[in-house]
Amino acid sequence: MESKQLARNNQWQKSTTLKGKKFSGSDNDADFQAFLDQFEVCAKVNNWNEEEKGNQLILCMKEKAHVIISQLSSEDKNSYKHMV
Repeated sequence: MESKQLARNNQWQKSTTLKGKKFSGSDNDADFQAFLDQFEVCAKVNNWNEEEKGNQLILCMKEKAHVIISQLSSEDKNSYKHMV
């Protein structure tokens, strides 16, 4: 009985993704460091590797921030460390 419960818990953990908020870069949302701190917690909880962190970071950008990140080279977009 206990092993079935553990299996269900593990299955739930694997299928659940913690999502952070979006970042716009506007005056009302200008604290990138606070956003990045929250993003790093999400990445850790979700066990994202560097490639997944980069992809998720791009998905979190909106408005001004999206415009800026879209202007990065393909090489920079493929590197989480280059984006932050």
